[in-house]
This record gives sequence, C-alpha cells and structure tokens, in this order.
Amino acid sequence: MSDTESIRLVYDAFFAIAESVTSMVYVDVSDHTIHPIRLDAYSKRYEEMFKGNPVFSEVFGRYVEETVYKEDAKAIMRFADIDHVVERLREENPLLHVYRAFHNDKVVYYRLKVVPIDEGTKLIYGFENIDSEYRRRMKITAENERYLTLLDGLSREYLSVWFLDGKSRKVTLIRNNGSDRENGDRYA
Repeated sequence: MSDTESIRLVYDAFFAIAESVTSMVYVDVSDHTIHPIRLDAYSKRYEEMFKGNPVFSEVFGRYVEETVYKEDAKAIMRFADIDHVVERLREENPLLHVYRAFHNDKVVYYRLKVVPIDEGTKLIYGFENIDSEYRRRMKITAENERYLTLLDGLSREYLSVWFLDGKSRKVTLIRNNGSDRENGDRYA
C-alpha cells in the first residue's frame, strides 16, 4: 500500500468512526488557541470567531452561553480552563462529560470528549450528539426501576420469592421475608 493510500485510509477510517461527532476542534496547549477540524452546519455560526488566533475560552464561553442548557453551563465551563483539563487528563483519559444543549429550539443531549494528542501539546474537543441513545437508556432505566418497585411491593406479600431462568435452569432467591426455619431450613 502506498503512503497516499495509507493516509487516505486513515482519513476515511477517522471520519467513519467520528460520524456521530458533530463538531471537533483542537486547542494548542501552549497558547490556548482554538482551531476547527470539523464543524456541522449548526456550529458554522461560530466560524467567524475562528479567524485569526482566537483564544479557546472565549469561543467556548460563547458556545456555552448561547447554546448550553443553563443548569449545565457551570459544569461544562470547567472544560474551558485548559490547565484544569490538562491536569485531569493525567488521571483520566479521555475526559467525558454529558450535557444538554439547545439545537434547533429543542433540548438535546451531547457528550463532550477531550483527548490529548501530539504528546499532550494539543487537545481534541469532540462534541457528539447522543440524544437518541441517552433518551433510550433513560427510558430503559426508568422501566427497570418501575419493575423493581413493583416486584419489591409484590414480593413483600410472600414468604420468599425466587426467580427461575427457564433457559439456564438457574434459580435465584430474590427476597426472603421469613426466618430460616419458616423457609424450611431445619438446621438453623
């Protein structure tokens, strides 16, 4: 494979993997300037701010002020402090943060992902729209909690409740409301 083909393959693979990432920028750690890598149509409104050598905290601050849900703004603004981010990346890499933003007048869940590259001299900030996935997960969690609450309420009426998995034929004790003697353990 030639160098040109290899570079093209890496480029194609990168964008295939990063398909869900709506926008991506990198920050030069030495001077805190921000440089766009990929901007979706919605983020293009910040394109004018990228001319010259804009400071990341100014561009990010404007994004947060204009787009991020007010209750989530303070937490995400911690990512505007490059020194703080670099310090956190020493312990946790990548950094991930879920927040809400307004997109076309609708509240949408996003995940910010920060990854260091070039031996930590640059930071990649990726903004991923995870709204469908996040809402689906929240719905499943709510349903599970509802079923567990129902099971807990119903199981209080019985001496013990067991779960039988028909496929594996495993039996699991879910709840024991009685003493060992009441449950048939003669050796207690």
